[in-house]
Amino acid sequence: MRPCPACSESTVRGDGSLNGWKIAHCPRCGLRYTIDVPSDNQLKALYERMYAPGHDYQMYRNEIRQILHSRKAVGVGFYRSSVFLNRYKPSPGDRLLEIGCGVGTFLLAAHRTGWQVEGIDISETALAASREVHHLPVRQGNFDDLLFDEGVFRVVACWEVMEHLAHPAQFLARVRPLLRPDGVLVCSVPNNSSRSRVGSRVSGAGPPLHLNFWDEGSLRAFFTVNGWRPIRVVVPRSMLSTVNPLRQPMKFALRQAGALIGMYEGPHLYAVAAPAEAAVTA
Repeated sequence: MRPCPACSESTVRGDGSLNGWKIAHCPRCGLRYTIDVPSDNQLKALYERMYAPGHDYQMYRNEIRQILHSRKAVGVGFYRSSVFLNRYKPSPGDRLLEIGCGVGTFLLAAHRTGWQVEGIDISETALAASREVHHLPVRQGNFDDLLFDEGVFRVVACWEVMEHLAHPAQFLARVRPLLRPDGVLVCSVPNNSSRSRVGSRVSGAGPPLHLNFWDEGSLRAFFTVNGWRPIRVVVPRSMLSTVNPLRQPMKFALRQAGALIGMYEGPHLYAVAAPAEAAVTA
């Protein structure tokens, strides 16, 4: 059985299956992950299909059209703003690298707040859909295969990226030398807590697209066992519900009350982390 990709623990156990893919659970860090992994070519083909018109990522392509025809500020979501954009203000020349930048919505928002940005994504389709709109420096390719300046980035961002990676611990090791002494990694992953309204139990959030399934405890452990310090981990309390308040008002009210008292959690986890030896100021 494949050792844990987050902490290298070898005494893992099987934990059922999802979408026909066998899942393992790590007793050391708590990560749930797929025992097998798709090839790089399989993943690239999957992302290209998803960014094609009419498929799952069509909403991201629509974002670029909205940006093109609007002078309003770029919206990147409440939690991305509260965890990062509103807390970390750039000094002149501060550099930010986004891994998995997609069509570049977050890059554009960060750029407009003063960050010197660049991005990479595996999907040429996503980049081609947006380059001529935002005119920011973006490159196509796998993070492991591209060269970057070391020790120059104040921020490396990866929103909804680490759940896709066959080797997330190696990803942290690759990010580390790119950061300045005061640099941070900001990220989000799907929330696999039993209190989440999504988690890995939904087939669309499972393999082969998602390979790793964290909850708050396992995400904190992931950083710690790899020599990182989790500065902040945010677990949103979801106030959204699929229950129609007009048709099922009582059930809707109970869901919202449950979210307020912590029975339910949002579908994502947000984190800021730094190498353990770093001294970071927001």
